[in-house]
Amino acid sequence: MTKKPLGYVKYNNRYYEYFIQDLDKNDPDIIEISIPGLKFSTSYVREDLALFLDDVENILDMHLDIVKEEKSKSSVFRFRLTESEKSEIERRAKASGYNNSSAFVRDLALAKT
Repeated sequence: MTKKPLGYVKYNNRYYEYFIQDLDKNDPDIIEISIPGLKFSTSYVREDLALFLDDVENILDMHLDIVKEEKSKSSVFRFRLTESEKSEIERRAKASGYNNSSAFVRDLALAKT
């Protein structure tokens, strides 16, 4: 991550620094945008950065709503599986657009997918 912020985004009438970092040296089109003051980080296509910045308030609202919902989940459900089963679940989760397997398995079990 760069030492100096690339710029500032306005959210709820406050300004927050944002930083950009290349995620993969082999694919310079994918970047990570982070706003440390809001504990926000996401990957994005470099050419869509302007679109992200234009809609940053809505994107942050959605992100913070999801974070709030996730924090309200206090029960834990665990089960055992083989390494190959774990790999297959992770592969399917990623292919379905999930960043983590837990949300994928929860949504599948609750028939939200």
